[in-house]
Amino acid sequence: MGLSNVHKPRGARVRDGMPTREDTRPSGQAVREYPGGFDVPGSLIESHWRASQGGIVPGNGSVEAALATPDNIPRPSMTIIAITNVDLFDGHGIRHVLSQCFEGSPGNVIQPQSLPDVSVDGTGCTLIPGLIDCKVDANSSPTALSSFAAYGVTTVIDLVSSSAENQAMRRESRSPKMPSYLGSGCVLGSEATASRGLFPFRAVRVVKTPSEARRLVEELVEDPIRADYINIIADQPGLDPETLAAAVAAAHARGKLAIAHASQSHAYDAALLAGFDIVTAVPVDGPLDASTVQGFAEQGIAVVPTLCSVQQASQGEATPGCDFGFAIAAVRQLYCAGVRICAGTTAYQRRNTTIPFGTSLHDELELLSKAGLSNLDVLRAATCVPASVFRLHDRGTIEAGKRADLVLVHGTPLTDLTATRRIRQAWIEGVGVEVEMELAVKAEVEGKA
Repeated sequence: MGLSNVHKPRGARVRDGMPTREDTRPSGQAVREYPGGFDVPGSLIESHWRASQGGIVPGNGSVEAALATPDNIPRPSMTIIAITNVDLFDGHGIRHVLSQCFEGSPGNVIQPQSLPDVSVDGTGCTLIPGLIDCKVDANSSPTALSSFAAYGVTTVIDLVSSSAENQAMRRESRSPKMPSYLGSGCVLGSEATASRGLFPFRAVRVVKTPSEARRLVEELVEDPIRADYINIIADQPGLDPETLAAAVAAAHARGKLAIAHASQSHAYDAALLAGFDIVTAVPVDGPLDASTVQGFAEQGIAVVPTLCSVQQASQGEATPGCDFGFAIAAVRQLYCAGVRICAGTTAYQRRNTTIPFGTSLHDELELLSKAGLSNLDVLRAATCVPASVFRLHDRGTIEAGKRADLVLVHGTPLTDLTATRRIRQAWIEGVGVEVEMELAVKAEVEGKA
């Protein structure tokens, strides 16, 4: 089944496998309505970085401002697109709908319309919200955002890259068809964590005292950095409890979520004591204490296990005493206690090693399944749960008024999790994007068509 199975209304045609329609509005202006139909001149990430030295796109520093679409990007007349006869993941399960409509170029999910401009037959497919990767290291790669989009990832949260890299990627993300991009601007840590540890942090800002931590948080939330989140290394040797607590309190005072990186069991204890909102990574050095797990559940602390990254780090020759089995056990323990689990990968690209952008999130979902999450909760971990945890209230579910960040996949993910890889089409704010399927998956889909 391909995009040839679309209902083409009067005047419609198909170009490059994508339906388009030339329509004349009452004003007499002809517009191409689908899949977005307009070009915004692109520029290199490096150009964005240079531009960022003179300031970034205006806003109030909030998550909403970071995701706002600039006024200088043209907005064509809206096309109404309907996916018909499709199974829909609503965050609680899958239900069949006769029609799910949304606006294009860019737009939101809307109520069903009797006369949509474009209809796509969704028979045999499931419509899911755009996927969210809750921890990446984009490193201002010129291919990062398009790679995420190609695998159905419509929102990325960068908790590793520097402030200059954040600004460059924010600008890139404001182009049509690109995922939303949020970032922390750097990682707070000590001199010890800046030079050692399992995980590669390229942009560690060193603090030594509670007052230094407070000053740095103030710097991060102001122009020109305007961090969306505050990320702090809790691993030891590292920041003392007083400095961790001061950084968390400063983040909360400015309305920001405080995120801890913790790959050690005692770092989880420290994160609980300091009052963090979110913890990334899971311990590879030993089991979690039951009282700590219970504390996470009671305080509502969410966890982004980043199993792809933890698995890669724990298998290195320079990491004796680390066992990926501890990580799997920790996820299972946290999940069973009712702790909210979010999907994140720490996707990055280096000369000698990589966790690939986009496709690695599907690897992460399968690792979460192996750790004991049900397919329902695995899918929630990449959609509605992180939308709630990271305060992205305009996405994560398919509801009227929310962003039309959507992924149409072959099959049913609740019975076969690998269906998330069989992407037929994806939209970011209603604009169709080019998608990828692995060769083996593509052959399987084409064989069933």
